[in-house]
Amino acid sequence: MMRVFWIIVTSVFFLLLYVCISNDTEVVLTENTLHLYVNSKYQWVYQGEVISLKALFHHADGTLEDVTDMVIWRLSNDNILTTDQYGYFLGKEEGTTEIKAEIDTEYERFTSNTAIIKVLAFPAICSFYEPFSC
Repeated sequence: MMRVFWIIVTSVFFLLLYVCISNDTEVVLTENTLHLYVNSKYQWVYQGEVISLKALFHHADGTLEDVTDMVIWRLSNDNILTTDQYGYFLGKEEGTTEIKAEIDTEYERFTSNTAIIKVLAFPAICSFYEPFSC
């Protein structure tokens, strides 16, 4: 009787072990990505004001690396905004422009998501005295 018990226990153990080993486990690998973050509540800037962007590189292992000063900034219209290598953008003319960042790694070039920034005309100072003017 005891021998039958141990045969059943051993059989169940090996059956469970086989099921656990033979199941295909899906492994999801994330890719390296480059993402832009606008360091402002608003995605607009007045003419003559500065807004900053931060470029973060998301490694496949989940770590983040600030690569703001290592990217090449690409603007759809550099008459509207100008930039320096540190991610600061100066509003020049009224309008909207798209910004992307690019970085070359040892294996490939990564292009970021697109940030859309609108440059607004600076509000005029109005006079409420006679004659009324803005």
